[in-house]
Parts: sequence; C-alpha cells; structure tokens
Amino acid sequence: MPHTAALIALTPRHAVAGSTSALQACVIGVRVEDSAPELEVIGHGHPARASIERYIAGCFLRTYGAVISHFADTLLGVRGPDGAWQAALGYSLPASRPEVFVEQYLDQPLEQALSQVLREPVSRGALAEVGNMAATSAGMGRALIALATRHLYARGLDYVVFTATRALANSFVRLGIPIFSVAPADPARLRDGEARWGSYYRNTPTVMVGRIASGLHTVGVEAA
Repeated sequence: MPHTAALIALTPRHAVAGSTSALQACVIGVRVEDSAPELEVIGHGHPARASIERYIAGCFLRTYGAVISHFADTLLGVRGPDGAWQAALGYSLPASRPEVFVEQYLDQPLEQALSQVLREPVSRGALAEVGNMAATSAGMGRALIALATRHLYARGLDYVVFTATRALANSFVRLGIPIFSVAPADPARLRDGEARWGSYYRNTPTVMVGRIASGLHTVGVEAA
C-alpha cells in the first residue's frame, strides 16, 4: 500500500460545521470568522480530487522541487473567489492503516511513541496524520488550518502528528500552541529514498505531535 506524505509546503466530537521561510504561515489556532472560506472535504472518488491533487503537487514542485505522487486519504481545501484552490492539506487515520508515513521514522508503533512523549495513554484511534499542505498565501493557509482543526475535532480526534521544519515549529511556539518533538524525520529511513523530495530534507524536519484541543479556543469551539 502506498504511504501518504506527511509533509507541508507553501507558494475534533461536537456538532461543528465542516465534515508547514515557506512554512512559517502554517499554524493551528487561527480564529474562524464569519467570512472564512468554505471548507471542502474531498475523499477518493470525489469530482474535485484530481484538481486538488494537482494543486498540492504543483506547490511542492515549486517550493522544494519535490515530486508528490501519493496523497492523504482525505483532502481538505479552500478556494478563492475565482474558484481556484488557494490552500489544501490532507489527513489519514492511523487506525485504518497498518502503517502511516511517519512511522518509517520510528522504531515502534506511532501510538506507543506518542504515549512516551506525551506521558499519557494515546490510542491509535485518536490520531490523525496530517500532511500534503500547500497554500498560495499565508492568510489562506492560516484559514485552512483553523477550519481543519475544527473538522478534526468534530471527528472525535485528539492528536495530530506531522513533520515540521524548525521554522514551522517556531511558528507554533510563538503562538503559544504546544507541540512536542517525537523523532527526527531522517530521510535515510525512507523505503523509497529521498530523491523525489527535492530540497525538503535540507530543512531538517522533525516528527511532531500536538493536541487538537490546544487550538480550539482560537477557533470558537469549547473543548469538552
């Protein structure tokens, strides 16, 4: 089974609406205003699937020279007034897969690694692996992350895991959103090698985890 790339580029249990330099604008915890763009949820077979995949692939190619051919199970996107994609990201649920992309970097199952880092029990069913993020502008990227936070919380998920460069991690710190380092994203551990990722791994990415509820106060949702 092909793995989903949990990488980011720029160029949730209550009834909430809605079913990572280049990375500095990608942050969790931006208030969703009434004028926020509509979030589109795109699974396999959706009529817009091909177009949003092309958008993501184009952003990665321009930003890193990376050739992206595998995408998350569910893609989330927002469009501009002209109908063109302005930001997108994807997520997959580790509970539905024997292995997700970031587990290539780990010496144990993802939930075990996160339990050790967070010092609390972490269920595989409470996790979302996020990646495939691309944004045409910083503002649209922030809006998408806010909408995605609500969407994931509404799905009953508690934790998000992703790879991040130091620039992206610092963005979370500056906003007061706690994230935790899990392991280096060592390209030597990639089964398919790093050649197709262009310059991405020159940014020394790290596998990170965050609690989805940590950003909810900024998107107008109260955590239970």
